[in-house]
Amino acid sequence: MGPARKVAEGARAPGAFDEILLGHGETVPGYASNVALEFRRAEPGLAAALGSFLRELAAGGDEEQFHPHPLDDAAAREVCDYAGADVYLVGLDGDDVVAYGMLRGWDAGFAVPSLGIAVRASARGRGIGRALMDRLHEEAAARGAARVRLRTHPDNVAALRLYRSLGYGFDGEEEGQLVGILELRSRP
Repeated sequence: MGPARKVAEGARAPGAFDEILLGHGETVPGYASNVALEFRRAEPGLAAALGSFLRELAAGGDEEQFHPHPLDDAAAREVCDYAGADVYLVGLDGDDVVAYGMLRGWDAGFAVPSLGIAVRASARGRGIGRALMDRLHEEAAARGAARVRLRTHPDNVAALRLYRSLGYGFDGEEEGQLVGILELRSRP
């Protein structure tokens, strides 16, 4: 990807396409917004925004596909107050959470973390999930993980397409979900 390009708030027309500015200086083309998207670690000041995002997922019926914990305010507070080895990131468009991702399992002693992401329904199909996963893969590799795993429902066609395009291989099932593994040192 090219160098990050910061865009002043209000410098483009509403709905204009531009690049997502990630917290670590990379960009992703094609995100329609008036501000740049930023990925940050979940922290106490983001609990209300994350809670709103989780409630929106639940109201939209996303609990069937995304269920790492309850999709409510209490879980948002717990995630934002968390201080262990696992990683929780939020994608912010201004003050609004539009994406949420995690790498879990390190606290439980696993060498291979489990990755999970969710993107607001109105923001899907714009590269945000891919950008968030790239950021989580970088985090896992920086912590020495050789691979990352995830689970997804076989009928989640869009997610499967994304995961396969990132290099995940699927072999086996757990609790009715496909198990995907990405070898971090051999990514496409």
